[in-house]
Amino acid sequence: MSDQSRFQQYVAVDPETGCHNWLSTIKKDGYGTFWLYDRVIQAHRAAWRLFEGPIPEGKLVLHHCDNRRCVNVDHLYIGTHKQNTADAIARDRGVGRRKTATPERVMRARELREKGWSQQRIGDAIGCTQSVVSKILRGDLLYARRN
Repeated sequence: MSDQSRFQQYVAVDPETGCHNWLSTIKKDGYGTFWLYDRVIQAHRAAWRLFEGPIPEGKLVLHHCDNRRCVNVDHLYIGTHKQNTADAIARDRGVGRRKTATPERVMRARELREKGWSQQRIGDAIGCTQSVVSKILRGDLLYARRN
């Protein structure tokens, strides 16, 4: 079986978004993984290498669709760390510690905690990790700046 065929068996197309969602291993960071060329790499990078060619040194494979599980090469593009950071800020994903500490998310996290929700469940509800929820609830995160 070719690497391309082996890869395709782990993909499901979402007819609404056009995303080709990765069905195999997903790491904690939300990205899929695939064994290719004697090592494990992120699935979206594997898709690029298998269907588009080499990834230039020092470059990233970025998502137009903002879906980490998507491996549709039509939704991917080659970019720089600077472009990735600018894209994260533009899409309100933030960067580093500012990721989810908007006033709205902080208030919502506190409301859900008062209702007895676990930190993991709160994170799932407001779109961040359990560790970020913990920092929000302790007051260790500052609000993200908005332009």
